Amino acid sequence: MQKEMVRKRKVFLTLLENELSILGSKCHPKIIRIVDLLEDKNNYYIVSEVVEGGELFKRLQKLESFTETQAVNIVWQVMLGLTYLHL
Repeated sequence: MQKEMVRKRKVFLTLLENELSILGSKCHPKIIRIVDLLEDKNNYYIVSEVVEGGELFKRLQKLESFTETQAVNIVWQVMLGLTYLHL
């Protein structure tokens, strides 16, 4: 993430710090684990656990269509993670 973007909107840094704090303290198979936040002169780098399969959005874009069963499975997994975060 470019520091210039964060500097333009100070709220981005607060949101970034909050998200990293939450994700860094949680451990659940449906939530990516954040390990560290590094920075150099121009950028922030978020270090996370290795997760195979890529981003959900990109995977959905590659599909011409998907079944209701596939959609239910995706929503179910997202809800498991959200439920854990809100308990």
